[in-house]
Amino acid sequence: MSRILRVDQDNYRVAVKTGGTITFDTGPTAGTVVITGNLDVKGTTTTVESTNTTITDNIIQINYGQTGNGISSSLNYQAGISIDRGDYSDAFLVYDEQVTHWDATANAGAGGSAAGSFVLKTYADLVGNGPTGLQVNSISASINQKLYFDMQAGTGVLSIVNSPNYHTRVLNDNDIPNRQFVTTYITGQLATAGVEKISKVISAITQSQVQSTATSIDSYTIDISSGNLVLRTQLTSGGLTINTTTGMPGVNILGNTITNAGTGNLILTSGNEVVEFSAGLELDVRVADPAAASNKVKFYSKATEGPGRTGIYFVSNNAYGSLAYNQDELVSKNRAVLLSILL
Repeated sequence: MSRILRVDQDNYRVAVKTGGTITFDTGPTAGTVVITGNLDVKGTTTTVESTNTTITDNIIQINYGQTGNGISSSLNYQAGISIDRGDYSDAFLVYDEQVTHWDATANAGAGGSAAGSFVLKTYADLVGNGPTGLQVNSISASINQKLYFDMQAGTGVLSIVNSPNYHTRVLNDNDIPNRQFVTTYITGQLATAGVEKISKVISAITQSQVQSTATSIDSYTIDISSGNLVLRTQLTSGGLTINTTTGMPGVNILGNTITNAGTGNLILTSGNEVVEFSAGLELDVRVADPAAASNKVKFYSKATEGPGRTGIYFVSNNAYGSLAYNQDELVSKNRAVLLSILL
């Protein structure tokens, strides 16, 4: 039979001597203690030893009563939940005011760092950087928002670990590749004949760039640039153009033709000062005589033969008689014999 203790006064107090204990004993078989009003615990520590704790509240407030901006320095700027791990250091899920996160809305939408982040730690004193692991199957961004990986302006990288041969499983369009996949893919593409397009290859060591924008076998373009992206070599359907830099107009090779790509001279040179031709040398007919050049002799051909009967002429800046330069026709063997008799 239930018993009711009713107190007519507004307040009722059960008191024991300082340091004593008040026990609500439900007997050898655990019963239930029911509090129909609010429960206000003013002690320093509250210990719950029940096996299962059921809470109806949908939001649990921690660090209640905090004033000012953020969690106070007396709490090391942190508040959260601690998990006892026995002989191991406790695990913590805390909100840390001193750890920043990337806020895409800061600086008028330009983005920037904002104070405060949730942190997982295993340090018992919650001092220092000791983040622990987190296992999930999915990470979602807010609707219509980007997902940022904030590297905290450090020197770390995003890495895929504990996954042997990961690069061989990157098969779908939305799979994230790692460096091994990119290296293997590019090496395979460069070594495969008939590849239509090489989009981009950049090496920080050689400071070079290879880029192709092919749409068909007859309209490809491959650019090779230096570290500061100055164009050095270009391969197109119009041929291979080399050394296309300022002051060096370059040479174009197409089929069996070598052409100066700029306005300067096409120069053939040799370390032993000899340039050898293993076939006959053809000179195209010129319409007009070329101008003399300093310290150079030019040979050229004209459609109309002169007294020398060769149609091959030369011009130099060497003075000859009253002329400021020397310009004449090379003499054929038969014409030379005849002129020698006449002279």
